[in-house]
Order: sequence, then structure tokens, then C-alpha cells
Amino acid sequence: MRRTGAARTDHHMDEWNLQRPPLPDALPPPQGDDVHVWLFELDRAAVAMHALGVDEQRRAARFVRDADRRRYLDAHARMRVVLGAYCGIEPARLRFAAGAHGKPRLEPAALHFNLSHSADRALLAVGSSAEIGVDIEAWREVDDELARTFLSSEEHALVQASGRPDAATLLGCWTRKEAYLKAVGCGLLRDPREVRAGCAPTPLEVDGIVLRSLPLPDGYSGALAVHGRCGAVRLYRLAETLH
Repeated sequence: MRRTGAARTDHHMDEWNLQRPPLPDALPPPQGDDVHVWLFELDRAAVAMHALGVDEQRRAARFVRDADRRRYLDAHARMRVVLGAYCGIEPARLRFAAGAHGKPRLEPAALHFNLSHSADRALLAVGSSAEIGVDIEAWREVDDELARTFLSSEEHALVQASGRPDAATLLGCWTRKEAYLKAVGCGLLRDPREVRAGCAPTPLEVDGIVLRSLPLPDGYSGALAVHGRCGAVRLYRLAETLH
């Protein structure tokens, strides 16, 4: 795998900017190579069921745990509210299609987007010019056996040489790999050990895909992956209540 090192990015990343619903009917989309990343706090308010599609409600019904079902619905309702504001369409009227390996896309393809959720947080990445991927993981213990399932031999040697690696370091590496695989569109059909994402949070380019770690609250790691050049990354946090 070709790893070029320096990422083609302007390195600009905003602080988290709180956005309170209702969002504008015509939210300005990302310009050029810029990417907007939205942070959702789940379990804070009633789920906006009116924003959801029938397919999402059916899929949610298959969850065994109530908490998982609610968080799935909440994350997807918030995703639809934001995408609907960008597209000027009522959230429930948005239509999606699936790529070759199941990655969802808007139909018609007005914007590129990707959603990830873990525990009570979710991330939505939105771009106008290129395929993107995003991942978030709540911190948890990662033992050496688990680390070996996603670290390359080089990465494993580096983290071992640095002493006992913490969850933030290991899951930071994992989110960069997962974001890369989601940007490519293959997900975990490809062995994550093949992706040399590195364990440092600095921007990196791997096979033409820019990887950037995201500044999340303590307890979470997250990363963004963008095909080609990555412009400014604008960070938004959606307020708890949806109307």
C-alpha cells in the first residue's frame, strides 16, 4: 500500500459550533474541498420520528436492546434533519440508494455523506466534491489480542515500543482505518491491518485518501477520510432538541 505521508490539506479545523434547530431551510453546503462534520449527542431528547423513513423504522425494530434501537433512530433522524436542510427537502422525503458494498448515498446524489455512531454520540460528515468516510468510537479497553486484529505489524511494534498504549491511542488508530475503509466503500470486507493509518493524530495521506483525526470530547475518538484534497473542516454540534 502506498503511503505518501504529508496530506493534501490546508490543516484548518474549526472549533465546535453549536447549531440550534430549526436549521435554515437552505443550509449552505460545503464549498469546494471543504467538509462539514456534525456531532450529535444521543439520548438527550425525544427521537424526531417524523423525520425518519419507513426502512429505518423497520431496521430499528430488529434491534434486541431498547438503547441500541433508540440510538439508531436518533442518529438517523438527526442525519436526515441536517441533510434535508442542505438539500432543501423535508427530512422524511430524502431518498437513499446503496453502493456496491452497501454504503448509502443520496438519490439523486446531491452531496457525499457518511454517518457513524458509538454509545451516545454520532458523527455525520458531509462534502460536495469527493467520497468521504467518518468513524467514532467510545473509549473501552483494547487488549493486545484485539489490537493485533487491526494493527499492522509495523503499527503494533510502534505502540509496544511506546509502552502500554491507552484506549485513546489504539481507538484513534482504529477510527482512522475505519474512516478510510468507509471512504473507499468496502467497510470491513477489507482487512484493516492492510491500511497503514498510523497511530499519531497528524493528517496523513494513504493511497490518495486524506486521514484526519477529529477533536472529540474525552471518552471518544473519531476520524475523517476524504478522497483527494481535504479543504477546511467545519465542525458543528447539533443542539439536543429537534423540532
